[in-house]
Amino acid sequence: MTDPRLAPYRDAVFELRHNGELVGHLTTQIWSMRSLPALHLKRDQLWSQITWLDGTKERPEEDYGPDWPTLTELESGTYDPTYGDYSDLQATPLTGPARDTLWKTLGPPE
Repeated sequence: MTDPRLAPYRDAVFELRHNGELVGHLTTQIWSMRSLPALHLKRDQLWSQITWLDGTKERPEEDYGPDWPTLTELESGTYDPTYGDYSDLQATPLTGPARDTLWKTLGPPE
């Protein structure tokens, strides 16, 4: 089952800022996975991972519907990470060459 809200988050890169200062980047990817209770159906999940400016990567996090808490945050331009020293970050999607360069460097959530 594909949620149309997921399209902008396939292979996406976001700048993460705290009080206007760049502190890291968030990469997102959509994966189709089988899950309970209906293992015969594949459902899309949003995976995300923070890479801080010093190169440290946090553990990847998964998000899935119907509530989509991470997706809802990103749609509002914010991100509240589970890990790290910050909360309530501003999340801005990158596009074009800036996105392409960072995606090659950071890669998808691992």
